[in-house]
Amino acid sequence: MAAVFIMSACSKVGGGQLSSPQFIQAEELLDSPYTLAFSWLGVENADSYEYSLFSSDDEKTPIASGQTAETGVLFVAEGSLQLYSGVKYTLTLRALSSDSAYTPSEQVSASLKTSSGPFTLSMTNLTYRSADFKVVPSDNSMLYQCAVIESSKYKKYKTDLEFVEDYDFGYYKHIKEVWSIPMPWYEYMKSCSEQKVKTFTSRSLSTGTEYIFYAYKTEYTGDEANPVKVSGFTKRLFVAPEWRPQSSCSFSASVESQTMLQGSREVDVHLKVTPSSATDNYMVIFYPKSSTDMGKPFNTASNLVRNYELLHGINNWDESGYTRKGSATVSSVAVALADQSHVYAGGDYVAMVFGLDKNGIITTEVKTLEFKAISK
Repeated sequence: MAAVFIMSACSKVGGGQLSSPQFIQAEELLDSPYTLAFSWLGVENADSYEYSLFSSDDEKTPIASGQTAETGVLFVAEGSLQLYSGVKYTLTLRALSSDSAYTPSEQVSASLKTSSGPFTLSMTNLTYRSADFKVVPSDNSMLYQCAVIESSKYKKYKTDLEFVEDYDFGYYKHIKEVWSIPMPWYEYMKSCSEQKVKTFTSRSLSTGTEYIFYAYKTEYTGDEANPVKVSGFTKRLFVAPEWRPQSSCSFSASVESQTMLQGSREVDVHLKVTPSSATDNYMVIFYPKSSTDMGKPFNTASNLVRNYELLHGINNWDESGYTRKGSATVSSVAVALADQSHVYAGGDYVAMVFGLDKNGIITTEVKTLEFKAISK
């Protein structure tokens, strides 16, 4: 249970101003779901209290607000109200009276920090598309599940348990059927459960998107009617930052030649590239103009980088053979991969040149060059 930390402004009563409320409770009652309780002593001549709840993630915009005649409020993490582990929450409060002879009291506040539950969730090296995640359970013997998901998907559910039962259980049920796994879905889930410390990296984040990083304890009962007991759901909210270029390196590019491949409609385009920096790694991709976001070529380039990683299992771009440094003439045939980067006769294409580090992070503005492929 979270430690209680209370701050109250000094009461200043003059004329018809109400006395300020005095908090007597600021407490985390439950961690699954997170349930916060605040209460205070009643104020003489007050008949209601106006409150707002703020998170340390955003101390200007309340996540809940209202007015009550009671001397306490309870906040439960469900539906549109989400509460997260290891976050400070502050309730601001003032007393009101329907009698116009009394003016509202001065505002007071009480704060508490939610516990980490049975897991400590940490995240490092956050970029617009990637991050390193770590889950440390309080008990190394427990089995648990953990993942990262777009918060828009998570927030479709009213409670944590509803999310787990529909989304996560549903995943294991679906995979069992697709792969014809010869065991009950919950046994397959158990075989995929984590234990002890878990670290993993995601490269599938999208710039500016909000995510939930979560973990929960699982117990496998062997009861067909209720095979998995879930507890200790712990979650952390984060947003993948907007992309910003890390390097000022720029590129000049021109088509040196185009050659039809014998017996094929494919064209080998040779692109001359000259970077302003000899130390920046960069990549060249050829793509149909009709499929390129010309207003924001970064979007297209970012998606193609992901596709290359998936199709070719690239983990380190410096070792991939697709990036280079310094001036070079790049062949479209040499950089084509599966259905990516091929150029065909008569089509309108875009050559994209951009800095790329070993982790697949686009480091420079994306240079684009439009051209038409030869037809014979």
